Amino acid sequence: MLRTHSIGKGLTAYFIALLSPLALQPSVNAQPPQKQSESADVYEAVVRYQIRAWDLAADSYCISIDGRNATEDFLKRFDPLPVEGASKCGKREKPKGIVRVFDKKTGKRSVIFDAETIRWITKTK
Repeated sequence: MLRTHSIGKGLTAYFIALLSPLALQPSVNAQPPQKQSESADVYEAVVRYQIRAWDLAADSYCISIDGRNATEDFLKRFDPLPVEGASKCGKREKPKGIVRVFDKKTGKRSVIFDAETIRWITKTK
């Protein structure tokens, strides 16, 4: 599942299930190195798609994988896009349940992408 938290100007939190059809392995971290690389490729494709497809007024993107900060190696895949680990972003709840996400360093608008566990149903899917 990919959860995103949108920001400002009346945009609210979005929860989108994109990775739920994949099933079997308990965690990306418990996978063999080759499968970890393939999982990272899937995560990257999903996050890139979300960044391109959504019309979000964001100055940066904060990414977590399985509820943890994305690694520096993973974030380098997005160079030169303004991406960083999810802990670099903060959230403020506004009236009427609107959540504003911001970059802690700059205070500018941001979006948090949380890609959850990929569960492979076969060795190749």
